[in-house]
Amino acid sequence: MNRYCLGLFLLLIAAPSSARQKLDLSGHLKLFSTTTFFDNSSLFSTGALGGSVTDARLKVLWRPQRKLRIELHPTLGLEHTARGGSVLSTGTERTMDEALPLSRTVVDDPGVRITARFDRASLRWDHKRLRLTMGRQPVSFGKGVLFTPLDLISPFNPATLDQSYKPGVDALRVDLFQGVSGRVSLVAAYLDDWSLDGTALALQSKGSVGDWEIEGFLGHVYEDVVIGGSAFFNGGGAGYYGDVNLSITEPENFLRCVIGVQHKPSEKTALNGELYYQSLGASEPSGYASRRSSHRFLRGELWLAGELYGALGGQIELHPLVQGGGALIVNALDASVLVMPNLNWNVAENATLAGGMLLGVGERPTSLMTLRSEFGAAPATLFVQGSFHF
Repeated sequence: MNRYCLGLFLLLIAAPSSARQKLDLSGHLKLFSTTTFFDNSSLFSTGALGGSVTDARLKVLWRPQRKLRIELHPTLGLEHTARGGSVLSTGTERTMDEALPLSRTVVDDPGVRITARFDRASLRWDHKRLRLTMGRQPVSFGKGVLFTPLDLISPFNPATLDQSYKPGVDALRVDLFQGVSGRVSLVAAYLDDWSLDGTALALQSKGSVGDWEIEGFLGHVYEDVVIGGSAFFNGGGAGYYGDVNLSITEPENFLRCVIGVQHKPSEKTALNGELYYQSLGASEPSGYASRRSSHRFLRGELWLAGELYGALGGQIELHPLVQGGGALIVNALDASVLVMPNLNWNVAENATLAGGMLLGVGERPTSLMTLRSEFGAAPATLFVQGSFHF
């Protein structure tokens, strides 16, 4: 990794002064503290477990020419855990398998882990209607907010604390723009190797007709052939959207889909509701354990074990400097609920302080292999987050 940093430094120094003037630097420092409380029925532990994460990110955006853009995000992460740590993910510690060796673990002890990584390292070239992006970059598909059946490459789940920066993946992307909203995109992304089943290949088309925005999707992700699409309708006071994903695979094809609505009852309030279905989910709570041990769970593609879910999220401005919000997710099969409230305070122009919790409500498990409800197995977790931007 050091030789890449040295190469970047020499490149910047050797650039003409006019090019260096087009260099934009910014970044952030974020600190997270989490505490998870386990009761006597917990499958994992008893008492309380805590942890902290520090995330430092420098954002480098260099435009040596009008058509050329280089983006680099070197990051430094410090994770500290006590007695096993929290079960809640901050999102900043997530990484993907990489084709480019741009990460290094500096310290890897049982209670402390320090990592350095380029989370973005991409070169973008624009020529008329064509855009070519190569290197480490975020890749996202679909319209879903809380449930994202088409977002198959390093997806977040709603319980992730910080979703500001999706983990970058090593990819080659070609975009062809047409008119105001038309676009055709071709993406080849590295997942765990360069074999067909170790990469993601995706073709997406996007356009608009009247108040409708429509997207089509065709891809090969891991071992699946994926056919899907998205739609968004601007209904004036509300927006309606949906994603559908049909995965053709062995031993059985399966369907994932979401429909949602977003509405602003007032200038200070925003609401979002979604319904989600996945045919590969368990039809009985006794099947949750096997779903959670599947390879799709282990690689982060899925995070829910049931079939049908509903969700409600929202934000409200309590004060010009204070916003409240959160989300509530319900498993329709066992009536368990995941509650995730939060509160954000803009302490200064470039600093924020946030806090909240994650709470599972439902029947408690009797053993690791006998889950009586999905979210009833989730322990209560409190978090505090501080962010400084420069």
